[in-house]
Amino acid sequence: MLLMAVAGCADGPAADPVVRAVGIDGGTEVLLAIRGVNVQARPGDTVAITNANHGVEGREAAEAGTAGTVTHALVAAAADGLDLPPVFVTGGGGAIPNPAVWGACRGGEPDDTDGQCPVLPVDGPTAWDGTDYWSTGAMLPGETREVPLAEDIPTGTHRLVCALHPELGVDIVVTDDPTVDPAAGTAPAPDPADTVTPTDVEDGQVIVAPATDTTRLHAFWPATVEVRTGDTVTWSATGRAPHDVNLGHDHPPELVHSTAADALPDHPDGPWDGSTPIRSGYLQASGDGPAGGTFSVTFAEPGTYDYVCRFHPAMTGTVVVS
Repeated sequence: MLLMAVAGCADGPAADPVVRAVGIDGGTEVLLAIRGVNVQARPGDTVAITNANHGVEGREAAEAGTAGTVTHALVAAAADGLDLPPVFVTGGGGAIPNPAVWGACRGGEPDDTDGQCPVLPVDGPTAWDGTDYWSTGAMLPGETREVPLAEDIPTGTHRLVCALHPELGVDIVVTDDPTVDPAAGTAPAPDPADTVTPTDVEDGQVIVAPATDTTRLHAFWPATVEVRTGDTVTWSATGRAPHDVNLGHDHPPELVHSTAADALPDHPDGPWDGSTPIRSGYLQASGDGPAGGTFSVTFAEPGTYDYVCRFHPAMTGTVVVS
């Protein structure tokens, strides 16, 4: 955990408000650290949350579609367990990103987040009171979002949870007398990849981005599947963050050029002969994904078929059909 006071006076009963920084996910583009972190703060302080993932940095690279990146989006979670807003909502002839997750929303009712920001930032409160909805919006690696705490925010623990990786959260412990030494530390690191990869995958099955409670692997597992002509391969999503499977493309599809229709599956009803591109649509295990949680293809012709995830181009796999 990265925890330090970066402005203001020393801690004490009469200390001025300070900015208290905390880092999440000290992983990489391939291995994500989805451990929770915590930070102590006084009412009136500002909590600065940084996506410390070491993957592709910078919004320019992500928007140019030059490489995949690891995105987090933290939203307010009630103490009794807020139902997280959907990552995508219906629109544009398919599905579009939910503004309440991907955009910075401030204020409004936490349960009014299906397809809209309850209150747009320009009209919302300037500080979080611990009860209104609050979203950092999408945070790319290296990006920081500030959460100003209201002067009247109740003492106690207030949680922000990643809408894409719910295992990852920030507990903001509001207290009049913080006891944690505001010394610099490091964001949580992921566990080794071999602790995440499943060992009991059935033949013809591919796990999409397998995970433990603390680490997620951005990979298709196993990376290579061998089947016979007429066999079916099924990909199964394991998390809330979207992934997809694209086969038969001359060039990998770029996320920056995606349309709402790309969120939906496009493949033949029967066996696929490899002559046309097909896609799974956006897969999510949470049940609210545009294309559900699984994707199956029956292979009609022998050959070697490579595929890729448009969200994370480093996620590739191969089906060998004999």
